[in-house]
Amino acid sequence: MRRSVIVCLSIGLVVAACNNEPTPPAGERGLLFTAAGLHPFAANGTHDPNNVLASSFALAFADSLQGLVVMGYSPTDSAGDILILQFPRQQGTYTCGESEPCHGRLLAGVRLFQHPDGVTGYSTQQHFEIQSGSVIATEVGPTRLRGTFQVTLQPTAGGQSIHIGDGTIDVEYDSTPPPPGQSLRGIECLLRLSGGAPIQCT
Repeated sequence: MRRSVIVCLSIGLVVAACNNEPTPPAGERGLLFTAAGLHPFAANGTHDPNNVLASSFALAFADSLQGLVVMGYSPTDSAGDILILQFPRQQGTYTCGESEPCHGRLLAGVRLFQHPDGVTGYSTQQHFEIQSGSVIATEVGPTRLRGTFQVTLQPTAGGQSIHIGDGTIDVEYDSTPPPPGQSLRGIECLLRLSGGAPIQCT
């Protein structure tokens, strides 16, 4: 298996205003969606720093690029799926795509492992990048993020794209950006937490 490199995922975004869009249904908190060919995605709760992928979790936090990151982990029978979205830190509708202001990715069939030298890595069965769609942020802070999203994702190794048409966001939100040079969040944060590093994702 190829040695994994810990990377920080930075995703850039652009805004279009929208003030009258629906919020996620009451009582359905977390990061949620369904897509043909994948397990239903239901990420909620908080992570365990000592065993990051032990159970479902969802979180959102301000990043160092004037935006925010939404991340959720949904366990499956043998592994789990991770969805990451990033968009600006204010209410509005954001177009998603490779060269658009909103983008993100889905890692399906994620497993963590350790190299012989103790460095933590991860493997995935499939890696998807968002190609089109939109995110509607209806509430951004001070302590909660709510909205909806519909996106089409393409596997990076080629193959059939998938469409998410019913995505909802209703998660706790940390509105404090990381100090300059200390933006250990996203997948990098996830992997470093799994290795026991004393950092916080929220």
